[in-house]
Amino acid sequence: MENQTPIVPGAVAENEIRDAEENKFMGVLSYFGPLVFIPFFTKKDSPFAQYHARQGITLFALDVAYMILSWPLGLIKVTRTTEVFGIPVETKVTPWFISLLLAVLSIGIGVLALIGIINAVKGRKKPLPLIGGINIIKR
Repeated sequence: MENQTPIVPGAVAENEIRDAEENKFMGVLSYFGPLVFIPFFTKKDSPFAQYHARQGITLFALDVAYMILSWPLGLIKVTRTTEVFGIPVETKVTPWFISLLLAVLSIGIGVLALIGIINAVKGRKKPLPLIGGINIIKR
């Protein structure tokens, strides 16, 4: 008969709980833009920190894509004429629907970061809505 170590029920869960408790700060740090690379490179032995770092990298990539997209969209201008004291004044403004789209996207990215921070503080490894299934970095 082989000498096997007995499987202790709950041992894996205890390790996961300990990992989450010890690395909550790194999990939270994962949702602050470029700071995501700190836990990604310094906590390679922590599944909890790596999980949140991978989600944070996806969110950071989305944020960079938003910044790249918002710049040319913000350059789109229409001329609006208004009267000031009876004198017509022309102004160039970004159309309302472009401004609304950019605002919704920006708020959405912020909400996703907040959800990720809350999950990390609570010690949960829960995917973010809409982008949780996207893994830019696979391990």
